[in-house]
Amino acid sequence: TRSAKLEFKKLEKKEVLTYIKSEKWKGKAGGFNIAQQPAKAWIKVLEGDINTIIGLPLERLLKELK
Repeated sequence: TRSAKLEFKKLEKKEVLTYIKSEKWKGKAGGFNIAQQPAKAWIKVLEGDINTIIGLPLERLLKELK
């Protein structure tokens, strides 16, 4: 199995409330899209392949298809 670690910085209450109001979380697994702002700016630690976090580890997929 592949794994990745994602850790967000500590968010201020205002940031959370603004994000909730924006409704950018709707339709997103986990309530955020790691590849788009503002979630992208919240990243404190990212270890491993970002595509694993997004849900499709492209490197592994290509390897398996060969």
